[in-house]
Amino acid sequence: MLSTVLAALALAPQASALLAPRAPVSVRGVSLCSSPPELSYAADKAKDAPEEEITDASFVGQYELEEREDADSAKTLMELTADGKALLGSTDGIPFADSKGRWEYDGKELILELTRTFEDVKSTFSTTRVFIGDVIALNDVPPQVQGAIKMTPSPTSDDMLRIPRHTLPTDAVGYFVAVKIPEIPGAV
Repeated sequence: MLSTVLAALALAPQASALLAPRAPVSVRGVSLCSSPPELSYAADKAKDAPEEEITDASFVGQYELEEREDADSAKTLMELTADGKALLGSTDGIPFADSKGRWEYDGKELILELTRTFEDVKSTFSTTRVFIGDVIALNDVPPQVQGAIKMTPSPTSDDMLRIPRHTLPTDAVGYFVAVKIPEIPGAV
């Protein structure tokens, strides 16, 4: 025990300097401080950064539309054009014979109305769905919109310029995520 006390007393001058330094001490090029460095969080920087205004033009482009309705899910390529049309491309879901669609941004949500026509050997039928989505991360990579899929009656013969907000159905039949496909400079 006496040897332990003598060893502790011999190391005491060095140990006291290591226990509570009040000023930065330089040891082999490494600086030790008594206070932690300032932390910078990405969320704080995002609050300080000016937010880009989201307009209709922000949505123009190609998307991968993932739809989940009941037990089924499908991915479809979709293009939103500047004139408010939604063009559907290839899908891994049930193949459709024809499609048409339109879209708008009401300042809060992206609203898509898609009508698909299906054919079998005996008949032809159409389904119309309204997609109402919150802009989750339009300025992030990749930009995303997600929301609910709702049923609507078949469109009437008079083509309204805007999708009437007050007549949108309230019961969701499914959910969707639309991920914007970034443009590649120089690609055709």
